[in-house]
Amino acid sequence: MKKYSQIIFFPFLRFKTNFDLSFDRLNLENLEEFLSCRLTADSERSYIKRLLASNKIMGETNNEIKIIYNKKNEQLEPADDNTIRLIEEYKILLFISSVSACNINITKYSGHFIATSDSFSVVYQNFDFESEWTGFTAGGIIRNNSVGYKIDELIFEKPPFVRVNELSFDIDLFKCLKRSRKISTTFYRRITRSIESLMQGYHNSDDISNDVKILSIVRAFEILFDLPEREPRKYFKDKIEKYCQLVNERKYKYKFKVIKSLKESQGSIHQIWADRFYILRNHIIHGNSIKSNEYVFRGVSHINIAVQFYIVALKNLLNELFDKKYFYDVIRYKNNNFSVDIQIAEQLKDKMKECYKYASK
Repeated sequence: MKKYSQIIFFPFLRFKTNFDLSFDRLNLENLEEFLSCRLTADSERSYIKRLLASNKIMGETNNEIKIIYNKKNEQLEPADDNTIRLIEEYKILLFISSVSACNINITKYSGHFIATSDSFSVVYQNFDFESEWTGFTAGGIIRNNSVGYKIDELIFEKPPFVRVNELSFDIDLFKCLKRSRKISTTFYRRITRSIESLMQGYHNSDDISNDVKILSIVRAFEILFDLPEREPRKYFKDKIEKYCQLVNERKYKYKFKVIKSLKESQGSIHQIWADRFYILRNHIIHGNSIKSNEYVFRGVSHINIAVQFYIVALKNLLNELFDKKYFYDVIRYKNNNFSVDIQIAEQLKDKMKECYKYASK
């Protein structure tokens, strides 16, 4: 049987950083860097450039592809199952670190820099240096295999809903997540499953309904907080209060539904949001008729608010794991809007040095 080579890449990921974004034996390289450093023959470099030129953005060749390079696979052999799992973990950590840097405060200008799951789509491209033919495989339920295309003829155009923005990364979060992998496998596995669920709900595609997105994001919180089966909404509100708000936050009276009755309680605006978000989840699960205003909280999309709360909760869970305060982010509510307050965190950047030391080992 013919043995193929393989190149693995992010077609839509754009960033510029001087920080180390390596993970285990994997690293990201620009296409030109990869061609000049990893391939020795000019014919091989030319072949790979032609092969990847099939990736287009608005009809133009995409020359800013990010290659996922495996330091233990210099021969570019197809990834085995262990490597594929490692790449999935890498994608998850890159995604959440970028969301933390780009999406913590949503404004009307956010479309210019916001990160979504779409930027982190991974392509596994098989090839044979001696062949001019190529093809593709697509589909998660029914596999669509299509072959018999010449390299220079096949085109993969960027979907219109994918934003190709230059993204940033929360390097502090990236390094702490890497460190958590060494400290507690159980914690790390739970966190990566949770982030994976968040990714599934944070696509920009119109083909994925808001109901599906919200259920995936709620599931991300349920895994993140390890919520019990009994009274999950109550514990969700408690966790939001514990991990996302300041001490002595102002309390408000509010009513919430329990089966077919209304109860009155007191809680912070953070808890009220959590209550409304989880009620929306319940309405979707039970097939209730949902009004458009249920998808927003005080004029802001539940999805956008949920991402802010998720990032802050994740960071505070990492603080618990390390038994030390590395992150100081909190959610503030001001002028009818939630925002992540990172001013304290910015003043205490030197606190991260110890985390860097452990993460780099």
